[in-house]
Amino acid sequence: MDKLPLIKHLRYSLSFPSVTVYHCFMGLVGGISAATLILIFRFLVEFCQHAILGPNKDFTTLPGWANFILPLSGAALILILALTMGVKYYRLGIPFVIYRVKFHHGLIPLRNTINQFLGAALSLICGFSVGREGPAVHMGAAGSAMIGHYLRLPYNATRIMAASGIAAGISASFNTPLAAVIFVMEVVLREYKVHMFLPIMLASACGSIMSRLAFGESHTFEGLDFVILDQLHHVPFLLLSGVIIGCMAALFNQLLLICMRSGQKLPFSARILTAAIATGVLATMFPEIMGTEDASLGLALSESPAMTLLIGVFVGKMVATVLAIGLGIPGGIIGPLFALGGLAGMIALQIMLPIAPDLASHQGVYVVIGMASMMGASLNAPMAALVAILELTNTPAVIVPAMLVLISAQLVASQVFRSRSAFLTQMELQRLPYQISPVVLNLQKIGVQAVMRKDFVLLERPDDSVIQHALERSGDRPVLLINQGDQPWRLATADSTQECGYLLEPMPELSVRRTLGDVYEQLSKNRRGAVIIHAGDTNTPIGVVNWQHLTQRLHTDLG
Repeated sequence: MDKLPLIKHLRYSLSFPSVTVYHCFMGLVGGISAATLILIFRFLVEFCQHAILGPNKDFTTLPGWANFILPLSGAALILILALTMGVKYYRLGIPFVIYRVKFHHGLIPLRNTINQFLGAALSLICGFSVGREGPAVHMGAAGSAMIGHYLRLPYNATRIMAASGIAAGISASFNTPLAAVIFVMEVVLREYKVHMFLPIMLASACGSIMSRLAFGESHTFEGLDFVILDQLHHVPFLLLSGVIIGCMAALFNQLLLICMRSGQKLPFSARILTAAIATGVLATMFPEIMGTEDASLGLALSESPAMTLLIGVFVGKMVATVLAIGLGIPGGIIGPLFALGGLAGMIALQIMLPIAPDLASHQGVYVVIGMASMMGASLNAPMAALVAILELTNTPAVIVPAMLVLISAQLVASQVFRSRSAFLTQMELQRLPYQISPVVLNLQKIGVQAVMRKDFVLLERPDDSVIQHALERSGDRPVLLINQGDQPWRLATADSTQECGYLLEPMPELSVRRTLGDVYEQLSKNRRGAVIIHAGDTNTPIGVVNWQHLTQRLHTDLG
């Protein structure tokens, strides 16, 4: 495969940070791969839930003892799976994917992905309060980046493929293609570049199309009967509900932080079993807490739900979610946040009804905008939350009230309570770095093939006169001395301060798949020198990148 001219040209073209048909094509390939994985995952979960729960897939129809036994059974199987695959490979979900995209070019170990696929399936089937977007992000990134790794593409391209797979995975899970793109840009990459945006957008569209072909054209909340809030006297009530939801979002993040810190002191098996027992006990009292969000939102959208029941289910759902996510049950956080947000929106509405009885006709609106606000305030992802609700409801008129509630919730959570993104909190407690130098981040987008010099001079066992003669005739071409035995590759540069008239410096070696970010990390300490590039055979260099090439490219991109 390495000798095929088309593959070589593909790798070379993908090393540049520019919009090309090759970037879009690989985004499409990654999107198809990721969406296929997610659809298999969805079919597996839905088939098993149908077998256990019947066609309605409703945990509330089960007897109390079954609601207690299901999480315990799931925990036992998750433990067996984790011990079989290796506990060290039990790093899963969106925080882990963000870390791998930033520091490992989006490549995710296979065993982590198997743990995520089977573990998350067991969690969802057995009623844990987790979402399916975590597995969608993890498996989407892994499935797409794996193709880039197999084709030995430059690492800047595998990073784009991983991001494309994430978008396709979310889109295939929820049929929300635009929200998937915004989520990748706002939460995972936290930057916007056109050459990355187009393949991500194409992959997301691909995921949505495949989801519609498999499950039909549907928007989860499209059937809700919305009475739109179009009068100014509703604005204070919307802002007040945002304040209430912002307080609840900050409480959720703080409880998650406490749970994760406490859980780190427990053995792995104790954490999983604690989450299972707590979920089972809570489910016997409030079966609506089980699963992702369907039963909880069904209660919030029911006709005149009792305030005590709403509060009970909200507290139970929050505790079950905090324990599941904080103690390491495989799964996502966004689905449960939607459930908590819907319940919080309904609770806020009930609080305000004595003041404004006419709000009773707007129940659906408050539930939906509560979902968006809870997600946006907890994850510090307001744009992704807003667009997700727009696509899930297929109702543009919900945007303005959702914006008002979301803004007030975000400000209360972040400014009053100093609450940070739940993802960043998880990464810090798992000791996963997420901050990267802007210089390295910019250079990670460029493959070494884009700037390396191929017109270098090779010298084998030269004496001083040969090296001096080569330096005089080489112009600006790099002069290299072939590695001999224990001697590394060395770069010869003219230096009048040396008695021999030149200076020899050892050269680090990098694969042709590496990025300029890797070159910078090798050379930044001395701010001089060069690295030698090889295509697998370390005795056969194919190019050279020196510090001058690096700084010139950096100034060009930043200028």
